[in-house]
Amino acid sequence: MSACEPQDWASHFFENQDDLFRLLTKMVGDPDIAKDLVQDTYIRVSQGNSVNGVKNPRAYLITIASNLARDFLRKRTVRAEVGDEDGRIESIPSQVVSHERRIYDRQRLAMVEQAIKELPAKCREAFILRKIEGLSTEEIAQRMGVSRNMVEKNLRKALNLTREYMKKNDH
Repeated sequence: MSACEPQDWASHFFENQDDLFRLLTKMVGDPDIAKDLVQDTYIRVSQGNSVNGVKNPRAYLITIASNLARDFLRKRTVRAEVGDEDGRIESIPSQVVSHERRIYDRQRLAMVEQAIKELPAKCREAFILRKIEGLSTEEIAQRMGVSRNMVEKNLRKALNLTREYMKKNDH
């Protein structure tokens, strides 16, 4: 089999587009997200990055699409566990979860718990009061005996350190 040239990628993509959509729909459980990931796959290969010399274009496309889906699922899990910069927790629709997914989720939860344990004491306390007990910034400030600004600083630092820990330890 000869190597695929960059100009051939559009035809290979369109030949495999339906299969990529079905695969991604199974992986992420949402046809709309799968459609976006299929488009992202096309963008990746159309940019011509490292497509020269690919001997099996279909396998290459499936690998790119699968990696994009895994990246999406990983980011969605982190957002659900850690929340965003404003302290809101992203809601994820309930879905039937595979055994592998439950194992992965347990491992991620253990990582989040370890990340929280490693936070400096004041950051950890503020983080727990906000994320677990659901207290407002003002309530946390009163309970900890510090200013609102100090609570906000501790929460930002806790969130940043938790994200760094997750990135560093995500295998």
